[in-house]
Amino acid sequence: MRTRRGLRGIAIAVTSMLTLATVGVAQDASRAISFDEVAVQGVTWELSQYADGDALAEVPDDVSATLLMEGGEASGLAGCNTYSGTYEIDDHLIRFGDELVVTQALCEGPAQAVEDAFLTLLPTIVSWIIVDGRLELNDGGPTPALVFGDGTFEMSMSQMTAITYQLEDLQDAVAELTLRMSNVEAASSDSGDAATKPARAKPKGKVKREFAELGEDPNRGLARWRDMASDEDGYRVYARRIGCAVQGDALQEQPSKWVRIAKLPSNATEFRPRHLQVEAAIPAQTPRGVGGGSLYELGVAPFNEAGEAKRVVVAAYFTTPEYICR
Repeated sequence: MRTRRGLRGIAIAVTSMLTLATVGVAQDASRAISFDEVAVQGVTWELSQYADGDALAEVPDDVSATLLMEGGEASGLAGCNTYSGTYEIDDHLIRFGDELVVTQALCEGPAQAVEDAFLTLLPTIVSWIIVDGRLELNDGGPTPALVFGDGTFEMSMSQMTAITYQLEDLQDAVAELTLRMSNVEAASSDSGDAATKPARAKPKGKVKREFAELGEDPNRGLARWRDMASDEDGYRVYARRIGCAVQGDALQEQPSKWVRIAKLPSNATEFRPRHLQVEAAIPAQTPRGVGGGSLYELGVAPFNEAGEAKRVVVAAYFTTPEYICR
């Protein structure tokens, strides 16, 4: 049977509860515990669990119950009806007013079950604690009576990875659009009259480079390199396809022309092209009864106003593992 007590009447019970919580914190120092009155107020907390006997029941995904505490007034959504009332907070102790003003919309199903539990439990709360970003309201029972999140969306690792890849693809799309725009501008300037064309920059010496391949990821196309020079304006990234064909009685690799696919800033030391992006610029070669798939190479060429330095191959990958030629 849950009971309601005033702030002073529950102090002893809450103190013992906090002692147990302190022991728990000592056993798991990684848990973030807070009793910051400023942090708990002014935030719309989203109910995620509520007490059902001695266990915690999950709030269904399609049901929402919230709690906002500001200046002694509590309000929110109880499940399908809105509510408002008062609260008193003193350090880790808290008490909600017995009388809540609740709208009278008709509820049914899971929303009604959540609302009934929420409105029954809220006036019995005696203390609060924030644990790892979750607000727990306690009524002296063996488990928290109400557990809230702060309304932020929690993502699994796979969801985070998927979003990371989507952001990378978006960055690639922006880089490709920027490259196309620069090519259009260059073509436009080259098409002017000879009398109005600017003079080509005169070479000012070779661009000295020292590259070393550090690694590659054939699944995501990651290529890294080390550049020991400091006089480049940036890098131009190229790709080419190497196919396999029969020449006489031997198999020979036949590389395509290098195709420029990206432009990188001078501080870049890695490039992560999407393989589909490369293959869109240089379509995979259809096997002619010899080997399978295609071999692609990636190269970077430092450049400055004097021109472009020697292209250096920094990575390679196969479209299929069956590629053979020599």
